Amino acid sequence: MVACRSSGFLTSDTLIRSGQCKLVSVHAVNVAANSSGAGAGNAVTLNLYDNTAASGTIVAKIHLSGTNDGTNFFGTTFEMDLHGVICQNGLYADIVIPAAVAGGHSNQNSATSGFVINFA
Repeated sequence: MVACRSSGFLTSDTLIRSGQCKLVSVHAVNVAANSSGAGAGNAVTLNLYDNTAASGTIVAKIHLSGTNDGTNFFGTTFEMDLHGVICQNGLYADIVIPAAVAGGHSNQNSATSGFVINFA
């Protein structure tokens, strides 16, 4: 098994890597609650570009909504295995997290919606 690096937990637009790299996986979480703990069904979105800016070729796109049971919204998580997609120019994360789901309530251990990108 080949080791990989992690971007760490991202909550805003970030240049992850300049130059060639392999995109291994993406992990995403949407806490689907605001800072007072009230349900907020806002989606979070990630566009990953083979570039050093938010333009060019999109190599992965994730749009993650909160789960609605008819009364409440609950957080959702997601993992995407990308099997080492080669990004020749760099790796840039364009992240949209609405303020309504940017920070969870203390009952959720101050959870925050965001993404982790693993690359080599």
